[in-house]
Amino acid sequence: AALVGPAENGKAKLLDGILGDSKSPARHSSSSEVVMKEKMLKGDDHVYLVQFFNIPGKQRFLRHAPFYCAGCSAIIFCFDESVPSSFDHLKDWISTTLQDHEDSPVKLLINFKGEGRLQVDTKNAIALAQKYAMDFFEVDLSKGQGIKTALKSMITSVSKLIPKPMDPSNMIGKNIKICAKLFQNSKFAPPTEERAY
Repeated sequence: AALVGPAENGKAKLLDGILGDSKSPARHSSSSEVVMKEKMLKGDDHVYLVQFFNIPGKQRFLRHAPFYCAGCSAIIFCFDESVPSSFDHLKDWISTTLQDHEDSPVKLLINFKGEGRLQVDTKNAIALAQKYAMDFFEVDLSKGQGIKTALKSMITSVSKLIPKPMDPSNMIGKNIKICAKLFQNSKFAPPTEERAY
């Protein structure tokens, strides 16, 4: 899953919350590099190892956002409701990112409730989520609210894309990463003309 949005929108703190480390400083909040963290998350029937990629939020990285999200099963956009600019600039990040990933089946918009007062109208956030067919969630890490609900929704949506049985040849084109060696195994490989992503 890729965490996308402008700098100072709470992505690093949100990732800390996902990792269960919300009380410590966001040591991985560099805005000039992609940072990957892993977390075991429980779905309805299985436990999944999920990789989260915190995408750089500086303006110069905006045009690269679609490339950073290539191959991701889910895209998480977030903003800090106490920082109006994080919501205003997020619109550019969403439109730019989704120009190549509009058909991405799992998209989330998260209102990260920071420590400041509310300055973004929730109705506008919901309207933005509806415009791009995203699920909308509000997360308050200080109260431990919303994060589990958002993650469970993401896991449930992504797991529905995984064919049963999990034949690698049935996972092509669904943004579900599979091991290259497994994909190239002749036991599972479909005919050449069907192997395009």
